[in-house]
Amino acid sequence: MAPRATQQTYASQSKKKGGGASQRARRDEDHDDSSEQDDDEQDYEGEAMAGAGSQMKSKKSKAAGAGTSGGGALSGEELQRLSKNIVRLALAMQGKRGKLTRAEINLKALPEKSKAFNPAFAGAQRILRDTFGMELVELMSRTERDKLGEEPEKEEAGAKKKATVGAKAYILRSTLPPALTKAASVKDNELLAAEIKDLQDLGLAGEGEDDDRTGRSQGVLLAWKSVEPIALTGVLQVILCLILVNGRSMPEAQLKNQLKHFHLHWNSVFPMPGHETEKEITLERYLDRMKIEEMLDSVTVAALGAAGGATQALATQNRRKSRATADENQVVEWKWGVRAHAEISEESVAQFMTSFMKNQWKEEEERLLDQDEEDEAAANATFRKKNKQKGTVEERRRELTEEAKKYAATVYKDIVRAAGGSLTEIKPAA
Repeated sequence: MAPRATQQTYASQSKKKGGGASQRARRDEDHDDSSEQDDDEQDYEGEAMAGAGSQMKSKKSKAAGAGTSGGGALSGEELQRLSKNIVRLALAMQGKRGKLTRAEINLKALPEKSKAFNPAFAGAQRILRDTFGMELVELMSRTERDKLGEEPEKEEAGAKKKATVGAKAYILRSTLPPALTKAASVKDNELLAAEIKDLQDLGLAGEGEDDDRTGRSQGVLLAWKSVEPIALTGVLQVILCLILVNGRSMPEAQLKNQLKHFHLHWNSVFPMPGHETEKEITLERYLDRMKIEEMLDSVTVAALGAAGGATQALATQNRRKSRATADENQVVEWKWGVRAHAEISEESVAQFMTSFMKNQWKEEEERLLDQDEEDEAAANATFRKKNKQKGTVEERRRELTEEAKKYAATVYKDIVRAAGGSLTEIKPAA
């Protein structure tokens, strides 16, 4: 049997061994727990990454779907088909002289493909310009038109410039150069003979050149006479000029009085082209048609002197007035339509008036010079005096060209001043 001290030593050593074992066991348990926790965290991170990946795939699939519906992933053939749809719709609308809204384009030409508007519209513009010599141009809104001539609002420093918002409506406009249009409108005898021969072969014309039962042979490439009422087109230009130099609007009574100077009345009758169902039309009905086409516009406004800031009680009394009394306090004012701004422009009309006035002034001055020369030739003057006077007339003729330019510049400034501000020009299409 071992001594007592030895037994105590063995006991203390066994306790130490047992304590170390328990500590090692606890460390092993802690290690196992930490390993399990690390495994759990790794599993969680893996699941999170998998979830993020699925979300990214979902977003990509949605983006791909959006691209397909919006034109980003459209094939070239599909985009070409959509562009041709817009072209056909625009040509059909031009036959009616109507405007084409963006909503109509999306509904009729781009069904379920409205997000492809921009690329399809650009393709349609290329087809129209290259094939038909036309382009779609956006109309200005009536609000924008009514602000013409007003001074632009002063913008604060750092403020963003407000973008001009159009009417989201489009019309077809020719892209042919004016020089080409003018040349194509000149009569050509060879072309006229070829047209008559073709009509004779079809049995639509007799042997004589004047025996054209259709009235189609004109000998010009652009036969405006067969499709446009030439006389009424001239009247429309005169009305646009009168409205422009009257501050961009003119009361109907004043317009009627101005037209009387041209021997034009509301019931004046004008011939219509052969393809029209009506053979003739009155000026009043023609102006109504121009309102539908938005070449002209008429608005009803309060007459000068009518109460504008009446109280509620006075407004109630005014509503109780008779129809005749109400009409007496209102006048109809005529303005340019938005189509006129897009097709003609104020600047073009001003240049037309300036050129017309300059030519009239120059012709009158030349007539007076010719008269002076005739009077001098008829007079019994000496040879020396006649030569001296002749030299003066020739110098006067040379000076006349420069004076005509100065006169034209003065006329143009007067037109701008009468219009009430800077004139609009034709805006290029997008």
